[in-house]
Amino acid sequence: MLDYKLEISRTPPTDVPERNINCGTPLFYCFECALYEQDIETGFDYYAVNCYSGKRLRLVHRKNPMATYEDVKFAELVHRSPIAGASRYQIDRLAGQGISLAKAKKLIRYIISVVLPQHGINTTKEQIEIGEAILNAIARMEKILVNAGDGFDQSIPYMLALIIAKRGRLNDQANLSLYPEMQYADMFRLPSIISMPNAEQQKSVAKDWIPALSQVLLEKEMILSPLTVVTRKRRERYICKRNVLILLSSEKNADTRTTLELLLQKAASNDLNDDNDLSSYIKKKICVPKRCADGCRYRENCHYIAWHRTENSLDYDFQVCGHSYVFNYGQNRSIGRSTLLPNHQLVMASQETFLASAENAYAEELSEHTAQQILDLLVGQKYHRKGTQNLSIEAAKKLRNVSNKLFATLTKDAKPDDLSKPVVIDNESARQFNNIAGITTRLIAALHSEVFYRKAEEIIAWVRKRYNANLSQVDLGRLLQEASGTEAERNKQAVMLHLAICEQPGIAVHIANDARDRREPRFGINPEQYALQRERSSVKDVIWRRIEKLMLSESARCNGCETFYDLIWTLGQLRDCAENLMRISESNYSLECKYDETILLAKLKNLPERLYRDLWSRKIPIILLSDGACTMDDMKKAEPTLGLQIGQ
Repeated sequence: MLDYKLEISRTPPTDVPERNINCGTPLFYCFECALYEQDIETGFDYYAVNCYSGKRLRLVHRKNPMATYEDVKFAELVHRSPIAGASRYQIDRLAGQGISLAKAKKLIRYIISVVLPQHGINTTKEQIEIGEAILNAIARMEKILVNAGDGFDQSIPYMLALIIAKRGRLNDQANLSLYPEMQYADMFRLPSIISMPNAEQQKSVAKDWIPALSQVLLEKEMILSPLTVVTRKRRERYICKRNVLILLSSEKNADTRTTLELLLQKAASNDLNDDNDLSSYIKKKICVPKRCADGCRYRENCHYIAWHRTENSLDYDFQVCGHSYVFNYGQNRSIGRSTLLPNHQLVMASQETFLASAENAYAEELSEHTAQQILDLLVGQKYHRKGTQNLSIEAAKKLRNVSNKLFATLTKDAKPDDLSKPVVIDNESARQFNNIAGITTRLIAALHSEVFYRKAEEIIAWVRKRYNANLSQVDLGRLLQEASGTEAERNKQAVMLHLAICEQPGIAVHIANDARDRREPRFGINPEQYALQRERSSVKDVIWRRIEKLMLSESARCNGCETFYDLIWTLGQLRDCAENLMRISESNYSLECKYDETILLAKLKNLPERLYRDLWSRKIPIILLSDGACTMDDMKKAEPTLGLQIGQ
């Protein structure tokens, strides 16, 4: 509840235009308003004037003047009036009316020294100093290292600093220049990112710390609505209904079948970590895959996709995530790709495992089994286009041979029981990386041609069904005999297919009838129907739009090609990996053994420069928090390895 005595002041608010308070001497100030008394013949009028907007409102008429002990009563009248502004310790502000840095520091001092002790939370002067230092960095759009400590009590200063900066709109004007591509209204709704190293800390922040502070601030009416927070989780932590049904069809264990059937009935909980009765093997089978099937019939009602859209909205004050999300945002935004996180106004991250997470995020991994897995998938497919099967399988065999040769060279001098040692990549190994990139490029082109051919078959079937025409004379093998890997080749072949279809006798009749109906109306047709007939698309246009929608659109999917799309995506990832591995002067290479397979790992040498490019060079404040065991000297030593000193 508000303490109206604390709201009454005899001095005006700061930065108030003089023209708004030159109506005489006010009785007092409260809620960003001045209260005036006017003596008239019938008594006394009391009216309030908003100090910032200049709006004026009559509150009450009395026969007798206000007594000194009635200050609280009149302060409550001002608070309930429509022109009242924020209370003295209110954090929430409207868009474009952000608080000043001095006001933010005043708020954090009041909360730590007065409000929290009233709720039984112990606080110290050091917490006020840490909170003010973080607010300084946020207001100046700087990066800062803070020795914050562990636990809820130690989290108070930086959590309060984030709340005040977000709800108090400390950087509203500065945020308008961060993302020029965003709509103006959305720039005032940018969330704050809280990055924690593990799931337990993320859960503590989202389920305990922020709700606890939200409840305290709501009771004091310092915020007008609860703080909102969402936890970002990786795909493998969500349940895939399609995978559950697939496993359920082959599962024989009665207890497991019962558990899986219950999972299908759960509409609210989709987090696999909530189901401790399932083994890790079952969880791996039923989780959301790395790449969802394009033709999945559960896509429209998928809980994961719906939740992912909700996560990316700007309706949350805070987004809690792991370090990998922060690196993904920096990497992808710097090269113009879509990101997992939405645009945001500041980042607070735990320094614990931050550097190790960065090394893993920017590392490249190549498994010795990847090429064999691709070959096995290609051998088991049915191909419609003549020659594509032999071409694809031969290329996949070459890819496997090159991969085997590469790993045989790398492991030649390594001991089988100890592979975790640095390896030297010579020019011969770099040439093998180049060969892998070239073979995967040819494989992708071949699979694109197969998919393109199948799309053409779908077009033929659609035209035959719609116009009841015989299209047996359309020779797709001859029309699409050339490669269709590039956009120009696909456009050319789409035009040739359109011409071939329109030249068929069954379609030519429809085209001729359509042209005749456009020239002259049929017998007995009224003018309105004739006008509509002329405005509708011609047969040629209808067929071309179908070709354009299905064959010339990369997002359009062909039925029965899910495995080919997955292979194209996997080959694209492998090609990018090989191209990055070719830059032998930029990485340190080592071998690792995971689950009986050898993996080549390449870690960047210039990681501090990449972190500066993707994170520190951005004009948003970033707060790095260390635990209590870390001293200031340790934090200073960490600055060069993180790239924080670059550009200073």
